[in-house]
Amino acid sequence: NFLRDCNPKIQEIYNYLDSKRHERRVPSRADIDPMEIPTFLPNVITVDIEHDPLRLRYRLVGTDVVSKCGFDLTGKFLGDAYFGADADVVLTHYQHIAERRGIRFADTPFVEPRGWYVYAERIMMPLSVDDNTGL
Repeated sequence: NFLRDCNPKIQEIYNYLDSKRHERRVPSRADIDPMEIPTFLPNVITVDIEHDPLRLRYRLVGTDVVSKCGFDLTGKFLGDAYFGADADVVLTHYQHIAERRGIRFADTPFVEPRGWYVYAERIMMPLSVDDNTGL
């Protein structure tokens, strides 16, 4: 279980998102109140999922992520831009989330475009309007 060994901040945001599920498999974006998680916002990434064909677009990218990336991913499609080891690895995580409504934990170190070494623990959790379709 990744929660046992990950950074306490990952545990904290997981617990917050999990508490927003109520009786559903996943929370809705409407359940998330940015005022409840202000310390997490600089590190939040939200991704819109388009189906048939599967395409992923970065909706919101926090300021700390932009700083670590060296550029803003907001509005870009995954594949054209990404935050991670390579586009295929990042896409695999999001495909898992989109297809299975599953939670993904990633802690893969990588070198970002400026040549800086980055180690970032990430938790990726789906949101859904109807508990079935990903946003």
